[in-house]
Amino acid sequence: MKKIFSIFIAVLIVFGCLPQQQTSASTFSDVPTSHGFYKEVSYLLEKGVISPSKKYGVNDKVTRAEVALMVSKAVGLEGTKKPTKFKDVPASHNESGYIDSAVKAGVISGFSDGTFRPNEFVDRGQMAMFLARAFDLKVESGTNFKDMSPSVASYSSVKKIIHARITSGFSDNTFRPAEKLTRGQISAFLARAMQGGNVAIPKPPSKPSVDTTPKPQPPVDEKPVTPTPPVEEPSEPEKQEVPLEYLTAEPEFVNAFLAKVNEERASKGVQNLTLDTQLGYAANFRAKDMATNNYMGHYSPTYGYYIETLTDFGINYSMSGEVVNQFYNSGDHTGNATVSIFSFFNSQGHYEDLMYSGYDTLGIGYQYSPQNENYYVAVLLIKK
Repeated sequence: MKKIFSIFIAVLIVFGCLPQQQTSASTFSDVPTSHGFYKEVSYLLEKGVISPSKKYGVNDKVTRAEVALMVSKAVGLEGTKKPTKFKDVPASHNESGYIDSAVKAGVISGFSDGTFRPNEFVDRGQMAMFLARAFDLKVESGTNFKDMSPSVASYSSVKKIIHARITSGFSDNTFRPAEKLTRGQISAFLARAMQGGNVAIPKPPSKPSVDTTPKPQPPVDEKPVTPTPPVEEPSEPEKQEVPLEYLTAEPEFVNAFLAKVNEERASKGVQNLTLDTQLGYAANFRAKDMATNNYMGHYSPTYGYYIETLTDFGINYSMSGEVVNQFYNSGDHTGNATVSIFSFFNSQGHYEDLMYSGYDTLGIGYQYSPQNENYYVAVLLIKK
């Protein structure tokens, strides 16, 4: 993430109560003093992150535009209305300046179709990514949640905000990354981040520095909602639309790979995975992109995060994961199931993803590069 300046504010993070501020959340009719987020909302009001009004909408779902506004104000980004690179955020949009600043700072990004989708709701996983970037959180917690795996987009960011004690997850050992946030919940997370994180994006000289005296409150479990897949991707260069041309991996390799994975899953009492043709197209497209552009990872410099590729191929799911691998060519340009499985199984993170009992669908891709390297991609889903 590119930043012009970094300010690191070290503070002792302990659980406690936020002090009363001169400006009170009781300004809002729906945030009485008895409300669970009263002190956090008061803190943001005092700091100018939110503005007084008759009603705060504390239980309303929070949108991408609202989060861009709040996070930008929290770290002192400029918000004057201006043209943006997004076709759905004109200069006349109320949050155009904050959206533009947040994108340029690497806090949030758009989509491969050239949109920002300002009215789309934000989920807990996306929130973790925004806050980890904005407050330059580096250290990851050792906490593991049963609904999070290394292939989940927000995996690292969630561990970082847990370590910073911005939240703690739920009592059933879940984090629920796809659960949508309310304005009250994002206010609580942001207030804790402002008082306990490292502010990586400086405030302008005319504004006071972040007050690090107050201490964050303990995290609060929120009522679960029906999960939907996370859509946010890391901030990177402009992306192009996915072309229609793609190749499928050799059927012999695909079937052998599936058989070896299902054999291992059966030995652990886990349900078999089934192949999905369209998902196979997407997985092979991902492998081809890596081979062509000489990289390996979940984010393409051309097409964006792998989740965007799934969307572009019209794939519906409630949870996804991707495992990728690259190694020098073994002489077989059609894919070697034994070699690829051995490589995946030797990686604990890849193995856990392939064995995860929640997944039910698999797409497999393989490509050989001119540099004599094999690229293997397996995409796993809980299909809708």
